[in-house]
Amino acid sequence: MTGWASLFRHRIAHSLTLLNAYLDAELRFRGVAGIHGMPTFPARPGPLALSRACAHLGFDVMPLEDGAIHAWLDSLLVSGLIWTFNPASLRNHGLTRGRIQIWMSRATLTKRYGGMAERH
Repeated sequence: MTGWASLFRHRIAHSLTLLNAYLDAELRFRGVAGIHGMPTFPARPGPLALSRACAHLGFDVMPLEDGAIHAWLDSLLVSGLIWTFNPASLRNHGLTRGRIQIWMSRATLTKRYGGMAERH
């Protein structure tokens, strides 16, 4: 694993640790059963690489079932934001983007990231 990938994985794990601690501390979120996200990925390396990385972090990964027009507009919006804030990254990945769904139960979040807060 490259230094950048290792740092990125560490930062994501740290964020999940902070999220777990926040959900524990806030009474209004005690009933939260899980967390969900829909990260984007460029056409290359594609959904398989992102799915593996998310699974390694403890997420359950599912494909996103979108209509073609919605998926195209979503891809256009994300690419526009990238062009605005980080145009150099489009050089290698182009404008096409996709999404996957990621889910993690609250029990899994607590099991994997609950005891890490004291270490950070």
